[in-house]
Amino acid sequence: MKKKIMFVIYNIASGGTEQLLINFFSNSCFSEKYELFLLYSGDYDEGCYKKLQNCKFNIIRINYNVRNKRKCIKEIYDVIREKNIDIIHINLGIDSYLPLIAAKMAKIKVRILHIHTKMLVADDKKTKIKRIFQKFLIKKLSNEKIACSDAAAQSYGLNNFEKLYNGIDANKFVFNKDDRKRMIHKMGLERRKIVGYIARYESLKNHTFIVDVMENIIKEDRSVILLFIGTGKLKDELIFRINKYGIQDNVIMIEPQYNISDYYQMMDLFVFPSISEGLGMVAIESQLNKLYCIASENVPKETKISDLIEYLPLEVDIWRDRIKEHLLKDSREKNIDSVVDGEKFDIEKQSYKLFQFYNKLVKKYRL
Repeated sequence: MKKKIMFVIYNIASGGTEQLLINFFSNSCFSEKYELFLLYSGDYDEGCYKKLQNCKFNIIRINYNVRNKRKCIKEIYDVIREKNIDIIHINLGIDSYLPLIAAKMAKIKVRILHIHTKMLVADDKKTKIKRIFQKFLIKKLSNEKIACSDAAAQSYGLNNFEKLYNGIDANKFVFNKDDRKRMIHKMGLERRKIVGYIARYESLKNHTFIVDVMENIIKEDRSVILLFIGTGKLKDELIFRINKYGIQDNVIMIEPQYNISDYYQMMDLFVFPSISEGLGMVAIESQLNKLYCIASENVPKETKISDLIEYLPLEVDIWRDRIKEHLLKDSREKNIDSVVDGEKFDIEKQSYKLFQFYNKLVKKYRL
């Protein structure tokens, strides 16, 4: 009989965690041995939902809210008991203690904590004390840990953990001159210099910083285009800032795309000014596409798979000068001969590693 694994995430909204699940579980070996359940409560994207269904996920939406802790725990507990779950695999960061409590109450033998992001340093004493307690709970209640990088694991104080990179299909990101020309023509951006960023509109992704950086660059050179791909609650706030600077004609904002590799093709430079990252797969993807990436120092150095990336402190003047310098080089075509080694992020290897990890846990806990 198949063992039942339940994943707990926030949203189904084309974010990093959702794409990770799609990448990993497109491999049919999982559905042959395991029955997969996906529990979520937040946003809903139809295209992403269908892709997860194609991966054989049984998708369940409940109305839990992490602010209503008692209700949240009860709703998760009820689903666990109803579906007779064997393994719970939780992807909620610091909020993971809530489903972990539910899983412990339901006597789930295998409780996996999966860390995708670095924990931010608390600004005030009250939050700091709260975080200490939450970290204690998630480490105590989980009996298996996975992290996407050393930096992510260290921020949660994890010592013994399984490192699992967010695998991708490198072939999808191969640079192609014809695709570049096609996309530039499609977008009507001939003779433009395109600086791109792909991320949700949330404070940690630091979109406002790159707008501050690009204001002067765009006003000096109206051929420069800033391309944002993403969605999120801070979009309107970002649009207000762009309009305030008067650079709205040079900023393009589009929704997340499933053919995202096409958009890397058309860019001349990728920027990644994130305040905090567990890993940062967009940095990997951009390098695979032979696209130069300027990233913040907060992005883990494990993302360096070529010489097509550099890490800078988050200072407007430094970024402005470096972006100007790079755009003057017209270096997109010159990057073609750069050596990019993304083998450790290969989706087939990482997917099989996770499959073997589950198999090991089934034996270890005698499920």
